Amino acid sequence: MRDESSATLTSPIAVGRESSARAPGGTAWRGTLLAGLGVLSFSGSFPGTVFAMEGFDPYLVAIGRAVVAVVAAAVFLLVARAPLLPPREHLWSYLVIAAGVVFGFPILSGLALDAGADTSHAAVVV
Repeated sequence: MRDESSATLTSPIAVGRESSARAPGGTAWRGTLLAGLGVLSFSGSFPGTVFAMEGFDPYLVAIGRAVVAVVAAAVFLLVARAPLLPPREHLWSYLVIAAGVVFGFPILSGLALDAGADTSHAAVVV
């Protein structure tokens, strides 16, 4: 396209792999490590839910997960001295997302596992 077109950018908007990986003290491996840790920790979600539901109601397990997540997030935000709430204009969007991620997913997956879904099948579907 021509330079006068607004459909393309003339400058890159992201740092390429080459520049971040070759830079002194490059941090490309840190992102991969953190992503791997996230996948590894999330892989225990369904087995942990099934184990917790041996003694608790699926709703209590879901609410318990939310409480633990809120406490952990608050601690990390306080340590980082970051604001506890998003900007006011984004608050509604965050609440909608939290309703699905913090409550909807754990409650619905807990109910599915309580109804007899196998953890391996649930993990594949998710």
